[in-house]
Amino acid sequence: QCKEVVDSCPYNIPRLDEKTGLLTKCDMCIDRVEANMLPACVKTCCTGTMNFGERADMLKLARERLEALKKTNPQAQLIDPEEVAVIYLVTEPAKKRASREKRPTEPLSRRTLLSSLVSPLRRLAG
Repeated sequence: QCKEVVDSCPYNIPRLDEKTGLLTKCDMCIDRVEANMLPACVKTCCTGTMNFGERADMLKLARERLEALKKTNPQAQLIDPEEVAVIYLVTEPAKKRASREKRPTEPLSRRTLLSSLVSPLRRLAG
């Protein structure tokens, strides 16, 4: 089961310690941050939606983006920005998000994930 977790991370972050048999997780790239670099996930985020920095700067950025987004998505909101370390900007109403969260979930294998990603292409090639 640990192998699936390791294999599914695009950043190669969770690693299995062969000696202890335990997985190690994200350390926020402390070595990169101490060298004034961004964490790897932020640097390589292909959509540019992840940011990292001082909390006051991140709150300011989140509020600026929210203000701009509300012009086209009036229901946009920040989720608990004063209470959590990670600030989420969402465009769906809470009711719609909650209905998604209540769906039963099952572990997703890498094979199932990849299959679901290529299935639209298979239909097009038909």
